[in-house]
Amino acid sequence: MRIEHKNFALAGIIFTALSIVLGAFGAHALEAVLSAEKLANFEVGVRYQVYQGLAMLWLSLVTLNNTKAQKQVYWLWVIGVIFFSGSLYILAMNEYWDFKPGPLVFITPLGGTLLIIGWLRLLFAVWRKS
Repeated sequence: MRIEHKNFALAGIIFTALSIVLGAFGAHALEAVLSAEKLANFEVGVRYQVYQGLAMLWLSLVTLNNTKAQKQVYWLWVIGVIFFSGSLYILAMNEYWDFKPGPLVFITPLGGTLLIIGWLRLLFAVWRKS
């Protein structure tokens, strides 16, 4: 296997491995301390993180003619996962930690928007390549 973009692969591996750890943590440790709704929110964060981690692994193996677009997709996905999944993890834990989320609730949709923009950027880069 030839990895075209080492940083993309490393991010994909880290995000995917971490999502497995967090998924196991949620299923075994958090089940007793979080409400079903908060646990479901936590699991959404895990699910999207693993999807994007696997997508980053794929992105590390391909080369687009437009390397600028490929780097943009990478950064949109990295920041999107951190904002989207990270904020869901924190928001799910807020009843356990007993803190007020405040403006953090706006980070989740921003992260989701960045993920969508990353996918659309990839769509246009691939479309233009063909």
